[in-house]
Amino acid sequence: MLHNLDEEEQVKGILTVLDHNLNVVIKINEAISRLTEKRVTLEEKMIRIYFHKFAASLVRCGACFHDLLAEAYGDSSTRHEQKTQMIVERATVLLSHANRLDELLRASELIIDDLIKILRYDLNFLEQYYEYGFYNKLTNECDFLNRSQDLLESIATSIQSDIA
Repeated sequence: MLHNLDEEEQVKGILTVLDHNLNVVIKINEAISRLTEKRVTLEEKMIRIYFHKFAASLVRCGACFHDLLAEAYGDSSTRHEQKTQMIVERATVLLSHANRLDELLRASELIIDDLIKILRYDLNFLEQYYEYGFYNKLTNECDFLNRSQDLLESIATSIQSDIA
């Protein structure tokens, strides 16, 4: 059977977002690591906890995408044509979720990059003028953690409704 271009395009789109996902998790790890280099404050603890939870949620999102793509390939008894059809159908749904994940990643990456820049520049400035407002922004304005958890739920829900 010929190679299916729809399958390739959709799966590559999803994998590109998953690469971005891992890069953001790496940036979160850097931010957490740099936060440990300074004097401990209440805000710094809350930021670290928030970022640990957010990174865990992003990793779960990535794992969910991989699990769902693997399921679409079927097992050894599934015919090639059926596998391709399942992958294209599943990837179409997953690609829309991947685009939502990518929007979240782009927004969070801007905030994380700002924090890393300050962590590299001046820990005193961070501690005295930046931490409180930054944590407030994370939890009240951006809410990346809840958005990532909502996305994870919607991926699982939409795939379950597709299967049923």
